[in-house]
Amino acid sequence: MHPLLKHLIYAAPGTTLVQYIVHFDLFEDEERETWRAVGITDERQLDVPARERVLERMPPLVRVRAADLVELRRQFHRLLELYREEDGPVRRMQMKAIAVELIALYLRSLDAAAAEGVETKGWVPIERSIAYIHAHYADPDLSNARIAAGVGFSPGYLSMLFKEQLGTTIHQYITSVRIEQAKRFIRRGGATFTEIAERVGFSSIHHFSRIFRKETGVPPSRYAADIKRHRGQ
Repeated sequence: MHPLLKHLIYAAPGTTLVQYIVHFDLFEDEERETWRAVGITDERQLDVPARERVLERMPPLVRVRAADLVELRRQFHRLLELYREEDGPVRRMQMKAIAVELIALYLRSLDAAAAEGVETKGWVPIERSIAYIHAHYADPDLSNARIAAGVGFSPGYLSMLFKEQLGTTIHQYITSVRIEQAKRFIRRGGATFTEIAERVGFSSIHHFSRIFRKETGVPPSRYAADIKRHRGQ
């Protein structure tokens, strides 16, 4: 959103909406970098330089291309993790890099809007499959066949759509969801790694540890220790 854009977000009845707003300036400003809490009643925020309005005339809402959806989720979760870490020059540089990637995804989706009918022809089965996966990821027996039966499409067709439009396999997507949920449980605390492994759908702690390390580059114990260190515990 460009500066000062008013917006409304509605949650579907019976659902819980969790909204994150990432606000950043397109250009660095030494004075504004010192601000920590600025609201719409603060006159400083009303002074928006012309160069910050470069995206002002672009559509504020666009459906992200299906092929970019997994990357968008990955980048956003990484940005959220960095936000919770201790401040420093490297952290700030990483957050800026991810912000630029998010803008690029938005612009790429705008460029593809003219061909939306072709790009999103398989969006409905993919969207249903993703919803099904998020509802059943804790089941260690979750499979392509189970997902296909749950959403009313053939396993082969769904596998083709995931590979073609998301650039990943159904199995890889399930794994990414399980690992992200495991990281959430680790950050929350209060559960053993064995309990977390069971909650997110892994058949054993050994399998969980191996996949976690493969996906994140560190074992669960190291990830938990880093979280505690950043929190000063």
